[in-house]
Amino acid sequence: MDSGKNWLTPADSGVVALPGDGVLACREEVENRSSDVIKCDLSQKDIDLSLEDIKESLKLTDPNKVNVYYLAWSFGSSLDETLLEKWLSETDKLVESGKIEWKTLPEMYNFCYNKLMKIIAGLACGMLQDQLSKKAVGKEY
Repeated sequence: MDSGKNWLTPADSGVVALPGDGVLACREEVENRSSDVIKCDLSQKDIDLSLEDIKESLKLTDPNKVNVYYLAWSFGSSLDETLLEKWLSETDKLVESGKIEWKTLPEMYNFCYNKLMKIIAGLACGMLQDQLSKKAVGKEY
């Protein structure tokens, strides 16, 4: 059995790493470098920091790459529904504007995997076309 020391090293094991930003309710604790990130309660500061993070992430997107940002909100105790509704309302504005899309983790995996397969297929087709072009040079049809 593998020790797990090389879990960041890509392998042919079918693992796809999707970078995340932690837990919505712990955003304030992480910002303050609190040692108490296990007992987080959703606060307005968590909402504000998370929305800032999303907007900063949008500035870094590259249309030629798969851009992923996710965080968990169902980790730990129940969230304050009023605060969660505020966060959902703000993120819905970004969805409606087409800047972000809601995806589950399986949907993100499938999207990333399918995008990767298209890139690989495109590279393979390009290499095949190059090979065919080289063979066709000098031949009459």
